[in-house]
Order: sequence, then structure tokens, then C-alpha cells
Amino acid sequence: MSDLYIDQDGGALRITFARPEVHNAFTGAMLQQIGNALDEARTGGHVRVVVLAAEGKSFCAGADLRWMASQAGGDHSAVLGRFFETLNRYPMPTIARIQGPVRGGGVGIISCCDIPLCTRAASFALTEVRLGLAPAVISPYVVRKIGVAAARELFVTGETFDADRAQRLQLVNHVFNSEREMDRAITRLTSSVIKGGPVAVAECKNLALTMGEVPTDEALTTTTALIARLRAGEEGQEGMRSFLEKRAASWVLEAEGGDER
Repeated sequence: MSDLYIDQDGGALRITFARPEVHNAFTGAMLQQIGNALDEARTGGHVRVVVLAAEGKSFCAGADLRWMASQAGGDHSAVLGRFFETLNRYPMPTIARIQGPVRGGGVGIISCCDIPLCTRAASFALTEVRLGLAPAVISPYVVRKIGVAAARELFVTGETFDADRAQRLQLVNHVFNSEREMDRAITRLTSSVIKGGPVAVAECKNLALTMGEVPTDEALTTTTALIARLRAGEEGQEGMRSFLEKRAASWVLEAEGGDER
């Protein structure tokens, strides 16, 4: 039985943690598999959005402690660092489908996703301190998500918090009463992403990631050059033509498996 299920439905790549017996704790091999799938999706040209999901009652318990123990003195921290940065900077939008408890490194994963969604069955905790450890590798992503004040509390207490508090802290974007409601939202969000030009979507994600840390004068230089490049590019030209001709843009048809005829 595989620890991960990876499948594609139209323009969406779905990666599912499949270790419910250990609350979907991840290993280095699993992170490598996910990284390979993301690399293939980036170069294949058909995937437009990535959905991270999980089997069972838990979303992710973080790193498998047996794997971490086997890597004592090894490079597991480097493996984690590469994975989280790859996920955070991935050019395609990423959606986290959170149906249950999230702990430790699992909080890091959802902090690196663009659109984290959860049900009211979800709960969250940064429990590393209770193991004599620290949420070190994930801390840059978690602090950017929830802010310094909340991190200073949650890092040192390891306390569990619910979906409503997670939303107030902006750790998740939306909370749903059921998985069915959440899945409908994922379908809607995926459809919305596919309507955008792939190059434009990647650039918009990069803007959201970087503009808050860039001085205004530098931002103006960067953004004016960006809009000029997008407007003159093949995708921008096709987008404007499709609007004027009142038809779907070519990238929408490609994602839906159609053609322009």
C-alpha cells in the first residue's frame, strides 16, 4: 500500500497522504515523492492547481518521529527545508483540504499553501516543544501566516486550537461545516484558477508572496515592468483577444481537455 496517492483530474493535481494509521505523519521518502510530482506537474503543462488532502480522520501529524530518529546526525533538516521552500514558492496555486487534526510539520505544510481550507473537525497545534524540540524549519512560514504575537504563545505552549481560531489567525482561509461543503468549494476554486492565464497566475502568486516585503519605489519599478511584459506577451494578447471576441481563452480549453474549434 502506498503512503501517497497522486492523481490528476483535469487541471488539478491531487496529492493525498495515505498513512491514516499514524495520522498521516510524513517521511523523507514521501516528501521526495511529492517533490517529484510537483516537478513533473510544472513541466508537463497540463496541471494548473495542486490539492493536498489526506485519508482518515487526521490531516497530518507532521514528521514521522521514527524517520527523524533514524536520521539522527543526518540531513533530515535539509530535506525538510527544501520541501517547505519548494511548496511555498511553487508557481501554481496550492489548496490544502484539511479534514481533521494538524500537528507540527503539518502546520508548516498548510502555512506554505495558498488556500488552506478546513472543516470544523480540524484542530491545530505546534507540539514540538513538548518533545523537547522546536518548530524551527517551519517557523518562517508559520510566523508569516499567524504573526509574531500568536507564534510567541503557540510555539512555547504547544496548545491545541480549533478551526475558528485558526481562521482568525489567518492560518486557514475558510471553515466549512462538512467535507462535502469543502469539496464543493475546492471545485469552485479550481475552476476559478483555470480561468486565469497560467503565466499570469504564477506572477500573481509571486506578487502576493513578495510585495509586502519590498520598498514602494522598488515595487513600482518591478510591477510596471511586469504589467508591460504580460500585456505584450502571447498569453496577455490571447486573453485580450478572447475577451473582445467573447470566447474562452485557449488555456481554459486546454485545461478542460478541449480545443479552440
